[in-house]
Amino acid sequence: MSKLTRRAGDKLRQSTSMTTRVVSYLACNAVLVVGGVALVIVNTPVAMAIGTSLMATGIAGGALFVYVLFTEELSRRFEVISEFGVLDIYEARSVSIRPVYEERLTKATKQIDLLGFGQRSFREDFGQEFARWADRDIAVRILLLDPDFPQLDSSVADIRDGEERHSAGSIRRDVHEFLTATEELRREKQNFRVRIYRCLPMLNIMRIDNELFWGPYLLGKPSRNAPTLLVARGPLFETISDHFEAIWSGDGVSVEPE
Repeated sequence: MSKLTRRAGDKLRQSTSMTTRVVSYLACNAVLVVGGVALVIVNTPVAMAIGTSLMATGIAGGALFVYVLFTEELSRRFEVISEFGVLDIYEARSVSIRPVYEERLTKATKQIDLLGFGQRSFREDFGQEFARWADRDIAVRILLLDPDFPQLDSSVADIRDGEERHSAGSIRRDVHEFLTATEELRREKQNFRVRIYRCLPMLNIMRIDNELFWGPYLLGKPSRNAPTLLVARGPLFETISDHFEAIWSGDGVSVEPE
């Protein structure tokens, strides 16, 4: 059983236990309020005094419980965010959060992994840094979509151009330009590598050392406008990293460009 499955089971049991606690506690406070009302109706000084006290206790107890419950729920949400390593969420990626990338890429020391389509914006924004990364012995691995997959006349790249409302051949052109721009660097530096992948693109990924940006590809929306999560090491980090590794190392899933 995977860690994520076990966590889902634990959270389901916790949710059931919490529901039981809520019902029981609110029922007890409701009994106090109803009992208080019944005594007040008796309309004797002693009964009214006891009744109003019971009503006040029940109402105060219920209000306090709701406050505590809200606080616990908020605490659990923060716990989940922390447990899964979520650091931030952005409405879009690429150019719109370029300073966020720059901050981390400047400090990179070990590894930069990138999975996307043609990565034109990344090449235009950081192309001048490619050689510096290679000289600093940072392991750079970039996965670009094979523009001819699965076949030239009906490729995923051309279909995706239509889905993003780009002109036909945009991704194909971006891939070829990326390969051309990095050809000499790839030939001279073993730690700067590019492969083209032959599977359906699901996620955009950029890993920088121990942090990882990832987000989906959405229909009718340019990939740069899709939401993006930033995560540190944790369950999400490991799952997305494994996805990248499966594409990078999978037999026939990705290949060296010709």
